[in-house]
This record gives sequence, structure tokens and C-alpha cells, in this order.
Amino acid sequence: IGFADQFTYTISDNRGFTSTATVTLHVGDSSADDKLRLTLRPTDMQGNPITSIVVGSNFQLQGFVQDLRPQTSLSGVFAAYQDILYDRGLVAVPASTTNSQGFNVAFSNDYKEGKSGDIRIPGLVNEIGSFQTSTAPTGTREYLQFTITMKATAAGVAKFVNDPADISPFHDSLVYSDQRNKVPFDQISYVAGQLIILNSGGGGSGGSGEGNTNLTNRFDVNDDGFVSPIDALILVNLINQGAGGRLGGGGSGGASGEGGGEKYYIDVDSDNFLTALDILMVINQLNSKPGAGGEGESAAPAIDSSTANLPRVSVPFLSRKSTNKLSSGLDFVSTDTAGNTDSIDSIWASMAPQVEDEDVVNGLVDDLFA
Repeated sequence: IGFADQFTYTISDNRGFTSTATVTLHVGDSSADDKLRLTLRPTDMQGNPITSIVVGSNFQLQGFVQDLRPQTSLSGVFAAYQDILYDRGLVAVPASTTNSQGFNVAFSNDYKEGKSGDIRIPGLVNEIGSFQTSTAPTGTREYLQFTITMKATAAGVAKFVNDPADISPFHDSLVYSDQRNKVPFDQISYVAGQLIILNSGGGGSGGSGEGNTNLTNRFDVNDDGFVSPIDALILVNLINQGAGGRLGGGGSGGASGEGGGEKYYIDVDSDNFLTALDILMVINQLNSKPGAGGEGESAAPAIDSSTANLPRVSVPFLSRKSTNKLSSGLDFVSTDTAGNTDSIDSIWASMAPQVEDEDVVNGLVDDLFA
């Protein structure tokens, strides 16, 4: 159970110039009464969904719309608009002199009217959206609305976060059977996208690559085609042996198996460091797959959609009320198996990638094999 809320703030300088912005907050799961879903999904240039890409490559960010209400003869999304925030240090949106929007964006045949969007502010695709080409209700299936061409410019984890549009009534999101009233921001599910950007020599390619991240499945540390506790244990052992910290380029930070013939892909989060966070990501993946546990039981997909869309991390494998303090000073408290949550802090945003704590690592392995 959760809620969504908004507030507006204004900043001014000593010359009297002001700037106003609106902030939208989502606390917990506020999707119970949502009418509309807006999803962002990175793809290759052919439109195939991807989870990772190499620096210097072009890719697409596709936007989808879907009516979440029960199917009726008046189901469908008539209009949808949003803002998209992205890390301009990792991704660029090239300008275009031939596209009427000023950048390379293509609207689908189903949503070609009322087109909007600009990139005047770096890091923001502003007021992107359109309304339906025809007047016939489209139903409840997901529809492609737009495709933006982007370029990966630096290594890291690029997030694409969608946010409510600001210009009302012209950029209101509307559904059929209620076209006179906009869908309020707290009844729209905004599903963000994520893309791992790797240096040309810094990521593996699943068995044949020489990098530290397995591009076929980043959670599959030993590249056997499955995600199991063994993958987490490999990372724990390496950190306890003093192998944590910054990894070498071109795969030199990767580890070999006992026989010397195995390649381990140990940089799960692709930040060029081996830390407790890499272990945490594997264990969270294991806990998110019911029934997955033993080697060979269950193959996991290349990336789990829940981890792509949520910037916060739950830790369901520690006992309730147990608190672990990382050397950065960040506290995080876990949830128990019944889903009771004390608090969850943002590990990704607040923790420097190279920090680690032996107590955290020991706690992870103790609870993994308890």
C-alpha cells in the first residue's frame, strides 16, 4: 500500500529571475487504482529489447502506452504525454535538422497526432507524447507510441525515468470513456527503463568475452547458464580473499576457476568494482525467482524487469530488525520473508561503488546458506 503526491518549488537569484519545478513522489506501491501505464524500454536499432550496450553505440528508447482498466468496448488510451529524465553524462540525444521535433523521434502509426517533445535542456526529453491517429478505442493491449534514437557516450548504468507532463490541458493523458477528464498523475504507472553501458573491452559476452560482466545474464557469474547460490558464493570467496575493489580493464579483474580454465564474470552491476553490492544483486535475483535455488534448476532471464524499474533495493534474506552498516555510513534494513519492511535505503544513489564491509559480506553468505 502506498500513495503518490506532488509539490512545487521555486528558486530565484539576486537578479529576480525565478524558475519553478514540480516534484512527483511515489511512496510504496500506489498502483492499485491506476488507469494508465507508460513504459520506457531500451532496444537496439532494430527494435529488439536490450539490457546492455557498448560505449559509442546508438540505441533506441521506446515508449509504450496501455489502458489498465478492465476490458470494455471503450477501453484504450487516447492521449499520453510525459517528461523523460536521463543521465546526460552517459547518454546523448543527437539533434536533427530534418525532424520537426528537432531530434530523432518517430511516432507510431497509431499515435501520430498532436506530436510534442523537445531536447532543449540536456538530460530531459520534455513533454514527449501524442494522441491517437484514429477515433476507435484500441483496447487494453500495450501499444508503441514513440521511438527516440539515442547514443551511449560513457560507461555506467543509464536510467530513463518518466515523469508527469507539465502543460495542462494540452498535454493531459486521456483514456476512452472519460476523454473530458485527464488521468491524474497518481493514477498513472510510470515504468522507467535501464541500460548497462560498457566500455568496448570492459564487459563479457557470455562465454567468449574477456570482460567482467556477463552480457548474456549478468547474474550468472560462472557462466553455466543458470543463476544459483554458487554464483553468490564465488563473489563472497573472492572478496574474503582480498580480491574486492577496482577491477582491471579488458577483463584483467575477472577471476579464473580452481582449475584455471573457467572464467568468472564478477562485476554484476558493471561499475568496474567488485563489492558487496554485486553479491546483493545476485541474492536479490535468487529471491525474486520462486523455486530457483539449486544449480540447474532454473535459468534466469538476462535482466529482471523489477530490478530495471526500481531504484531501491529490498533485502529479503536478512532477519527482521537486523541492520547492516556499510563503511560509507549508509544504513539499510531488510524485509523478512513475510514482506514486513522496516526501511529500505537507496544503495545505488548513496553508496560509493568501491566501499565494502567484511561484516556485510559475512552476513550475506550466512543468510544465503542458513
